Amino acid sequence: MRFRVQQLLRDRGLTAYGLATRSGGRITMTTAYYFARTGTFRCLKPDQLDALCEVLEVEPGELFERGRKRRP
Repeated sequence: MRFRVQQLLRDRGLTAYGLATRSGGRITMTTAYYFARTGTFRCLKPDQLDALCEVLEVEPGELFERGRKRRP
C-alpha cells in the first residue's frame, strides 16, 4: 500500500507549509513536513484524514494506491 500524499501535493502545486496552513490546524507543520518528505505516516487520525481530503480535494481512497504483487 502506498500513501500518495507526495504525488498529490506535487500535482496541486502545494508545499507542506501550504498543506498545514490550509488544514486550519488539523495537520501540524511537523506532520505536514513528515507526510511531504517521507510519503508515509505512522498513525493517521480521522481528523487528519478529513483535512487531507479537504485540502487535496480527494476522497479517502485516492490517498492510497495498492501495489499489486504477482503470484508465483
